[in-house]
Amino acid sequence: MTIRESVRIYDGNGCRISFGQAPQARGRSVTVNRTGECPFVREYRDGNEICPTAEGLCCSGAYLWDTGMRERVFSVSSSRGSHVLLLSLTEGRVSSVSVSLGNATFEPREIPINFATPLVGDPITVSGTTLRLTALRLGETAYGVVFLQKAKDLAWLGLENDLAQMHLFPRGTKILFAVASGDRALHLRSSSLGGDGACAALSAAVAEGVLLPDRSVTVFSPAWEGRALCTREGTLYFTCPIRSDFA
Repeated sequence: MTIRESVRIYDGNGCRISFGQAPQARGRSVTVNRTGECPFVREYRDGNEICPTAEGLCCSGAYLWDTGMRERVFSVSSSRGSHVLLLSLTEGRVSSVSVSLGNATFEPREIPINFATPLVGDPITVSGTTLRLTALRLGETAYGVVFLQKAKDLAWLGLENDLAQMHLFPRGTKILFAVASGDRALHLRSSSLGGDGACAALSAAVAEGVLLPDRSVTVFSPAWEGRALCTREGTLYFTCPIRSDFA
């Protein structure tokens, strides 16, 4: 049996993920255990287990479809909890998958941040520049989201490391810079991109009142685009285009 036959490779938003019975030593890989009632998804980077990402969960939906689980809507579980997957098909192949990612938390102790109350659009001064910061946690990752007024403000991206190293985040954070365009688009510029980052930014946008809940929003980054939705209750969904790299 060749590697191509035993390992299936999927591309979700430019993120190549391989699926097989064991994690791969290099790159990103996912294993799916189907022995129980609900498939259990585990994700790895260079052989080391990580918290399953939005892309990994979405690609697992395409993998399960291709390996015989012929349902358009079903649930999987992971270390993050339970996730509903919704598959879209084109000519019998999975073209995109939507995944539920649960809710972000703004509670300081859960992020964690060294602050007594939630930070939602609070002014903060870094290197002589005052920005508005929202702090939250999604999955196992803490995020600091900064909304800029217009695209040219993205020159402030040089402040990303300064913000991440602030004493405010005792265990570190991923900084996201975002610009809302109208009421249906969100542009991200950051080294911490991906479906989880997109949903974290959207959750912050809804919390700040930058965007409205219950609206599907197109999220743009330098390398990909996807769609995200934050309900009025705060539940997050991400839709990822999928391509398969096998015959």
